[in-house]
Amino acid sequence: MTTKILATLTAVIGAISVVYSFLAAFGIELSQTQADAITGLLGLVLVVCGIWLHPSVPVGEQDV
Repeated sequence: MTTKILATLTAVIGAISVVYSFLAAFGIELSQTQADAITGLLGLVLVVCGIWLHPSVPVGEQDV
């Protein structure tokens, strides 16, 4: 489980870097507010992934 959480964290941090690099490659300058919004959005993705991967959250088919 720890491996999945670390992999998700790494993917989200990598996604932040890729988004900033992609925008810089096309010469799009970001204001601090825009950069904060992108970071906040990807932080939200990290929270959702954390809840999804948490052992107490049932995922998939459940026996009723």
